[in-house]
Amino acid sequence: RPHLSDAALHFTGIILDSAPYEEMSSQLLEAAIGQCWTLLLQRSGMSMSSPECRKLFLSLPAFIEAHLDGLLDYSQRISSIMQHPPEAPFLFLYGLQDMIVPHQSVEDFMEALETLHSHLRVEGVTFTSSPHCGHYKKHPEKYTASLTQFLQSQQFRQ
Repeated sequence: RPHLSDAALHFTGIILDSAPYEEMSSQLLEAAIGQCWTLLLQRSGMSMSSPECRKLFLSLPAFIEAHLDGLLDYSQRISSIMQHPPEAPFLFLYGLQDMIVPHQSVEDFMEALETLHSHLRVEGVTFTSSPHCGHYKKHPEKYTASLTQFLQSQQFRQ
């Protein structure tokens, strides 16, 4: 494990992986519901064909409602970043095969951020064949090299 210097502990920057998705859309909501369902099944240890699965399925609306606030809060935070971004460089890691957060959404956000706040440094790294949040798993060398290059290129606060 590499040694973290004091300078590395004072790094200021924003790194977003497979994000942001500026607007809450039906596609994002459907993906979130699917992830909630998968999470419920994993936590329960049941298979889709089990009789208990029906009972679990009926509890899904309450589970979603409990986690929906987090999704709405996320949407508000993204909007806030666009309006009042931190004075820090941004690195966006995103994929062309992402079915949850389309690459065009990330690219549009990056372009708008650069247009509204031209003094900010905004970089993007595109992965051609990895799914949502699967860039490190599918391309560990490129992912690690991109992060290393971004971190090494920054000015560290003293």
